[in-house]
Amino acid sequence: MKFIIEHLEPELCEWCLIEYEHISKIVDKNNLIFTNIKNKKNIEKFKKYGAVYRKGIAELNFNNICALSQYSKKTLTTKDKNKFQYFVFGGILGDNPAKKKKPWQEADAY
Repeated sequence: MKFIIEHLEPELCEWCLIEYEHISKIVDKNNLIFTNIKNKKNIEKFKKYGAVYRKGIAELNFNNICALSQYSKKTLTTKDKNKFQYFVFGGILGDNPAKKKKPWQEADAY
């Protein structure tokens, strides 16, 4: 099981880096993927905590994805962990008020 963070911030602020470091420790660096890393100067910072892709998740060919969404009508359970290869966190820090997910994320959202 891998965890994907779609980085949605225009820059890499110190608070984001702290959050990313924390989740990397929880799920293990080898299980964490960062996507949508546009700024070349930040790639090395991200690599400390997981794999890095410059493209956004919609441009990559990941299969068996579960997008975690507060708007989903489904509740994720421990039984679901074997259904998916990837769990996606879109903008780990979130927006206030929260934005709805993109259509590709709604298919298997929990």
